Amino acid sequence: MAIPAGAPGPDVSIAHRFLGPTAAFLALDILLYIARMYTRLFPTRRLGMDDLTASLSMFLMIIIWALTARAVDFGMGRHNFYVSLEDQQRAAHLLFAVQPLWAWSVGLGKISMACMLLRIMRSKAWRIFLYIIIGIQLVSTTAFMFVVLLQCRPLSGMWAPKASDNCWGPLSTQIALYVNGAVSIVTDFIFTFLPLTFISKMNLPLRQKVVLCTLMGMGLFATAAGIVKLTLVKTYTNGGDTLYKMVDLYMWGYLEQEMSIIALCVPCLKALFEKILRKLKLVSSSGGRSSEQKSRSGYINFGNNQKSNPYGTQKSGTFGVTSQAAHELDVVKQKKRGDVETQSQETILQKDGQITRTTEVTFETETVKDFDTSSSAT
Repeated sequence: MAIPAGAPGPDVSIAHRFLGPTAAFLALDILLYIARMYTRLFPTRRLGMDDLTASLSMFLMIIIWALTARAVDFGMGRHNFYVSLEDQQRAAHLLFAVQPLWAWSVGLGKISMACMLLRIMRSKAWRIFLYIIIGIQLVSTTAFMFVVLLQCRPLSGMWAPKASDNCWGPLSTQIALYVNGAVSIVTDFIFTFLPLTFISKMNLPLRQKVVLCTLMGMGLFATAAGIVKLTLVKTYTNGGDTLYKMVDLYMWGYLEQEMSIIALCVPCLKALFEKILRKLKLVSSSGGRSSEQKSRSGYINFGNNQKSNPYGTQKSGTFGVTSQAAHELDVVKQKKRGDVETQSQETILQKDGQITRTTEVTFETETVKDFDTSSSAT
């Protein structure tokens, strides 16, 4: 097919570059989000501010993907040369509406991660640091939204430009995208490596540390996508053939947020991942529970590292000492239990044999004696 004179290329659409990967990751986001909320609601409800902001971020992500997919119907992914002016304006209108929603979806996702870390980190210094990051994220997102909404007067000049419109140049948009993108990348980087400093101090086998670091380090994929997105900003904002040029920029921008949502949901699915890893024999399933603690919030408590028991691992009612010690411990337990039961019966049979009130109470005491191997040998 011959290319018309003045056309930048053939009349083809590259929208599949956007639709394919972003739809796949969005489906994964939805599945992980549902799993996250299930673990937060059952068996006990442990909802917090991190869940609220994550839900809003997920909801906005679904909306902006649907709006962008609708813009494909009006020519996104094709050269402007082949798209009618009416369809260009419709597509531009939809994509303009996406921009502030996308910014808040990204911002709320970062705030959700900060709120999650606030629930598991108790150090005052770290908590102040996290609150500062939340404030920076709010300021950055709000500023970006105002830049988008104030670019043109009237606002319709953003999708239906006229000669009389009073609009800013492309430089303001570039600066807003660069600043917002840089804040997002730095935040992702911090939130990826901050938990790793605590995981390294936990009393865990090396394999489990590697697994936890891998799960918590998924934010690096969002960081990488954000960096690629920033390299495409100048190409898109230089003007001309915007419907075609914006595809890659929007794809990497959406992938950045979708990978951030994955990083948000994965920490809540630790128990599920542990079950899968045990089936794959990547972690040991014997010897009781692992030594990491889980706070009431449902996350790993990175701040409180559990010390190992000086007597060994507790198994089957013993403390891992000699068999003679375990045997004598059982004898002491039976003797104590028998004494308590006898005393309870004598109390019930008072007042001329009349039972006025019965209360069933079970007491169990354990006495662990320190056995010296050398003295027992003598």
